[in-house]
Amino acid sequence: MSITDFIINELKLIIDYIDRFPTQRELAIIDKRKDDKFKLVRKINQNGGINHFRELMGFPLVRQPWNEERANKELNVIIDKIGHFPTMNELLTNGSLRTYIGTHGGLNPFREKLGYEAVNTDNKMSSYLSKRGKNSERIVKELLTKWCYAHNLPQPDFNVKLS
Repeated sequence: MSITDFIINELKLIIDYIDRFPTQRELAIIDKRKDDKFKLVRKINQNGGINHFRELMGFPLVRQPWNEERANKELNVIIDKIGHFPTMNELLTNGSLRTYIGTHGGLNPFREKLGYEAVNTDNKMSSYLSKRGKNSERIVKELLTKWCYAHNLPQPDFNVKLS
């Protein structure tokens, strides 16, 4: 019996029990309860993935892979729901869409493709980074001063920037 046949037989047992194709999460829970060394989820992932076995067994795919068209459709649904183009923080509940957007240029390219004006975030980020750097430098200087004082050492010369 091949590994594919073995996986299909294991999946059939689970499907007969729950009357549907199991989710990846359900398979992981089943794997945790098994005492043997065979991990079904790992074997499924090593042999084509869960969607591969869904197709082999005649089950429809639950989720289609992300692409630009699907991302734009999802964004339009969210825009209709909240009344404006979402921020990355507003996409927290839709992690896979947020990840897709983040790895494909960020929000601005999607804003422009959907007819919205791009938002300039450079000033916000550079302001944050410069403040963060100044605060970090202040904290480091304070720590060094206190450490030198505690160990009866001469105070350091801070004429040089600590970055």
